[in-house]
Amino acid sequence: MGLLALLRCEANTSVTVQLDWIANAQFAGVLVAKDKGWYEDAGLDVAVRPIDLQAMGTSVGPVLKGTHMIGIADGLVLLNARADHKPVKAFATMLQASPLCILVLRDGPIREFRDLAGKRIGLHAYDHVQLNLMLAYNHMSEKDVTAVDIGDDLTSLIAQTIDAQVAYSIDEKVAIELKGHPTRVFPAYENGFVTYSQVYYTTESFLSTDPGAIARFLAATNRGWKEAFAHPGGAARMIVRTYLKNGEADYQEKSLVELEHYATLESAELGSMRMATWRKSCSVFNLPASLADELVDFSILKSETP
Repeated sequence: MGLLALLRCEANTSVTVQLDWIANAQFAGVLVAKDKGWYEDAGLDVAVRPIDLQAMGTSVGPVLKGTHMIGIADGLVLLNARADHKPVKAFATMLQASPLCILVLRDGPIREFRDLAGKRIGLHAYDHVQLNLMLAYNHMSEKDVTAVDIGDDLTSLIAQTIDAQVAYSIDEKVAIELKGHPTRVFPAYENGFVTYSQVYYTTESFLSTDPGAIARFLAATNRGWKEAFAHPGGAARMIVRTYLKNGEADYQEKSLVELEHYATLESAELGSMRMATWRKSCSVFNLPASLADELVDFSILKSETP
C-alpha cells in the first residue's frame, strides 16, 4: 500500500453497522456501497455486523455499548427503546413502511380483507399483535378467524392447510412465488399497521459529535440503494457471492424488486421519513406521542448530499 493510501486509511472514520438480521438483500444499500468502495470514497471505514442469531432481539444493545456505531432496526423497536430511556436517535429510514402483510394464494377464494372471516391464518407466535391490529382496523378480531402457529413453514399455504399467512412481502411472498404459486397481499401499512421498517439509528453521542460521518454514511448508502435497484441481478449475485454462500441469487433479486416499493412509498427521496408517520405509530401502539420527538432527528436528512 502506498503512503498516500495509507494516510487516507488512517484518516478514515471507522463505523460499524449493526444489522438486525443476516446480511442479505434487505440491506443491499449498505452491502453494495461497501462492495463498490463508496464508503471509503466518503472517508469511512465501514464494518458490517449481522445480528447474532443466538441472541435475537439484542441489536440495540451493541449499538449502545459501542462507539461510532449505526444500527438498523424496526421503528417500534426504537420507540420502545426510547420509552426505556435508551439514548438512541433515528436519523433516516431504509423502508418507508413495513413489508409485513397477510398473504393468500391468488387463485384462491380470498379477494378482499373481509373474506378472511372464518379462515385459517398461519403466523408466528409473536405475530398476534400485528394480526390483531390489522383485524381491528377492518372491524374484526381473532374471534372471527382461526389463528394457527406455523413458525417458519412455507408449505402450509401452498398445501392449503391454511388459507392465509402473516408474512413479509420481501421474504415469504418471494419464496412462495418462486415455487410457482402467485399470491395476493393485503399490506399491513394499508390495514392499520403503521411503522417505519429498517430504520437507521445511532446514539445521541455519535450524532452530536460527528454528524458529518453519519451524513456521509447515508449518502453513500443511498447511492448503494440506487445501484441495487437499477441493477438488482448484479447486486443479488454479489450478495450471494460475498455474504450468502448457500443463498439463491433469484431469491435475492426478487426480494430487491419488492424492496424498492417500500423504500420509496412515501417519497422518492431515499431515507426520507415524516414526523406525522412516527406520531401515527405512537398512536397505533399506544405510546406517548412525545416519544417520536425524543427519538427522531431530521438533521442528517437535511444535510445529506444528493
